[in-house]
Amino acid sequence: MIVSLVTSELDNRTYLVIDGETRRALLVDPSFDTAPVADAAREQGVTPEAIVLTHGHIDHIAGIPQLPWRDLPVWIHAADAPMLSEGMLNGAFLFGLTWEPIRPQRLLAEGDVLSLGRTRLEVIHTPGHSPGSVTLAVPGGDSLIVGDLLFHGSVGRTDLPGGDQATLIRSLRRITGRFTDAAVLPGHGEATTLVAERRFNPFLTSWLKM
Repeated sequence: MIVSLVTSELDNRTYLVIDGETRRALLVDPSFDTAPVADAAREQGVTPEAIVLTHGHIDHIAGIPQLPWRDLPVWIHAADAPMLSEGMLNGAFLFGLTWEPIRPQRLLAEGDVLSLGRTRLEVIHTPGHSPGSVTLAVPGGDSLIVGDLLFHGSVGRTDLPGGDQATLIRSLRRITGRFTDAAVLPGHGEATTLVAERRFNPFLTSWLKM
């Protein structure tokens, strides 16, 4: 079970991934507003075991210090881990925020499997928006939590430090080549599907033909 929560004026999406049998949970990308996260966890009767980050930009990590659960372990890809230490790297300064360094407890890598009872998430390294961006895939390809890789009708920006369009295109080709009709759960905006994006997303219709 994946609960989608709107957690900022930027339409950030935070996800609460819950195993239906064990009620174990992971929290993905806590943004500025943590109230919806706390409310959803209380309604579901769960406490997240860890925070999983699709990447290290401030709008995907800003809520970590404000969460009602203290000392939750933070997991992030090694290439984006420096963003947890420095507000000049993660963009906190753009929002007038003072950033206190956070030490990740786990550095994610390609092929890692995050297990919650019967629920498992595979870590797929999909850089381009940032060097350490990852996609979290439910085995079988039912759902993909993609961070800022892909959106409904758009793709992640590559003009921020560490972004690279050619790398983003390779990541998009990899995901669209491996998965067919998966639900796409992006870091901003409404959910979509790979089928719809292949057909209507102007970036994919152009880039996938290159």
